[in-house]
Amino acid sequence: MIVVESNEMLNLEKNAARKGISLSAMMEQAGAAVAELAAKLITQKKIKKITVLCGKGNNGGDGFVIARFLSLMAEVSVIIVNEYPKTDLSKLNFNLIPDKVEIINLYDQIEETAKAIDEAEMIIDAIYGIGFKDVLDPGSAQAIDLANRNKNAVKIAVDTPSGIICNSGEIPGECFNADYTVSFTALKPLHVLYPSMDHCGKVSVTKIGIPQELVDMCTYAMRTTDELIEKHPLTNRQKSAHKGTNGTLLSVCGSYGMAGAAILSGEAALRSGVGILKAAVPRSVYPIVASKLTEAVFLPLDEDENGLISSSNFDKLQAELLGRIDAVLIGCGLGTGMDMTELVSALIATSSKPIVLDADGINSCGEEFCIRLWCNGSSQGRKYYNSLPGRKCLCQYDRQ
Repeated sequence: MIVVESNEMLNLEKNAARKGISLSAMMEQAGAAVAELAAKLITQKKIKKITVLCGKGNNGGDGFVIARFLSLMAEVSVIIVNEYPKTDLSKLNFNLIPDKVEIINLYDQIEETAKAIDEAEMIIDAIYGIGFKDVLDPGSAQAIDLANRNKNAVKIAVDTPSGIICNSGEIPGECFNADYTVSFTALKPLHVLYPSMDHCGKVSVTKIGIPQELVDMCTYAMRTTDELIEKHPLTNRQKSAHKGTNGTLLSVCGSYGMAGAAILSGEAALRSGVGILKAAVPRSVYPIVASKLTEAVFLPLDEDENGLISSSNFDKLQAELLGRIDAVLIGCGLGTGMDMTELVSALIATSSKPIVLDADGINSCGEEFCIRLWCNGSSQGRKYYNSLPGRKCLCQYDRQ
């Protein structure tokens, strides 16, 4: 699933509007989507009192739509947290709120605000959205503090929990602690970054009318692995299968003091279904790792004075790569240093097998990264790399 930053999300909405999808229709669908989740929870938990915290912008407009829908199911109060609606869409939906919904202005009705939040069985945060970039204003901070103190209420955030900066996941001050967050169209960075993701609760993504072709064409910040896993399920094994027919993994992990990383990554590989695990570890941690990974085949390696795998092991590891290895894992607890950078870069450059880089495997990719994989292992690329101060190419094989 794609993760979209705030500016690109705004561009998506503008492009959808150019295609005839009105912003008011998108707001209506956004509010309806949150109300749908809330309705399920209302039914499950027999909720009777709901408080919706609304800001002055379009996020508050979403909150007014939600309040309108939920007023058909429960007693609803709307808290005007900072100012009355400022945008046209927000004003429109504020005027559509049924008379039976209680409207409370935080600044004029402090006691009523505190009571509505304290007695609520569900609190919906529609104060700030993806445009939030600073600390909370006093009214919002007060409302969110009151909401967070209510430990019994189910809390839902509209697109983003208020108080979190969308693109970085930073929390400059206080933020709304949601049990559920409904994100519109795509995930946002704050939903997948720390520390913000701890405040989002269970995140779901809902469509609000933006055509899928626009979403497919947009520039996204990152992508989650959900779709990849769905598209590449583990295949069923033949009844006659054995460890030799289910893949061999070469795991280059661990260092003195970091035996646990090699153990945990090895256990994960075996649990995922790897037939043969070849664990290449420093000699000093071999007894520790071997006592835990009883199914693995081991390749004890020489180490330097710091307990890290020495670059002198390149030939031994290269021989493994040229043998019956199906994939390579490099990095868990490996440690870093110039020697390690040389070794990791050389293994990456000369391997034709799929490689998973993790932790110090990533950290050990050198600044020049062996001149972009030594120009695919060419002698010219190695000559240039060797000319750099303090660099010596370990590759002994041209890539074909």
